[in-house]
Amino acid sequence: MSTNHKTIEEKLSSCQTLIWNAGSEKIQSPLSEMGINASKIDKAKSIYNDAIAINEKYKAEALEAYEAENIYILERDECKDCFKTHRKILKLALHKNALLFNKAGLNKTLERKRVALINQAIECYLSILNEPRIIEKVAEYGFTKEKIELALKRFRNLQNLYTQFTAEHGEQQEIRVKRDDKINELEEACHEIKVIAQIVFKNNPQALEKLGIIIRS
Repeated sequence: MSTNHKTIEEKLSSCQTLIWNAGSEKIQSPLSEMGINASKIDKAKSIYNDAIAINEKYKAEALEAYEAENIYILERDECKDCFKTHRKILKLALHKNALLFNKAGLNKTLERKRVALINQAIECYLSILNEPRIIEKVAEYGFTKEKIELALKRFRNLQNLYTQFTAEHGEQQEIRVKRDDKINELEEACHEIKVIAQIVFKNNPQALEKLGIIIRS
């Protein structure tokens, strides 16, 4: 049973308090009379430990995904600005030659989607490098073959960064599903303990408080 409006850390903390204190001799003994025996407490502890481990793994994956995304975004923005500048130079150099203009892909609007933009840029630079007449014309504006090759290299690197970022994000989501499933399992185990404890200790608020169970009057 999930507890609303609680962080993962708060859920884990409250479950730990309930399980470990339920295992103390004075509390566990009365609970065992209604089915919450040492075996069930040990099982709940095992589920809790698994939940802690997978939550730590999730946090590590989330950090890696965050870092990969930041690296990708920084490089993407720089590459996109460079590509826009290069397209302006190309349009200026080739506007009188429709064949070369179209060959450089200038008849197409700038792509907005991430993968499409990367592919468009790579295709553009490859087209330029395969056409000496374009290289000659843009060189007049300082856009040399070396700069074209460097731009192509940066976009291919950006392509790799995007692949890495999406892979990290996918792994993070997979672990998140597993973590949430394990925490749901933990909360189910704790719910059973909690309900029985409320029955057994209905006249013992101190015992309930030790278990982290607050009885509202």
